[in-house]
Amino acid sequence: MHCPNVLPIYKADELQLPNVFNARMVSLSLPETVRRRRIFEAENIKDCVIFDGMRKSPGWLGCGMSYKVLCAGALQRDKEKLIVVEDDVLLDEHFEE
Repeated sequence: MHCPNVLPIYKADELQLPNVFNARMVSLSLPETVRRRRIFEAENIKDCVIFDGMRKSPGWLGCGMSYKVLCAGALQRDKEKLIVVEDDVLLDEHFEE
């Protein structure tokens, strides 16, 4: 069964992404998880931008599509390295090193 309000995976490649690829790190986050996002933002991680993740049911499909879009976008821009974290990551105090 196809739901017309859900983005098919083959359409994900056609998305115009915000310029998240100038940053060293991207955090995957859903706008509706406000508390998680605010806690992550409070960490004030240097050179990190937030990417609004894709939604699909079950949730792991949306997460996977988000990673696919980020990785494909980085490759298209010849980005050699991109760190992707999720907004509930716990970074070690020496992470920057």
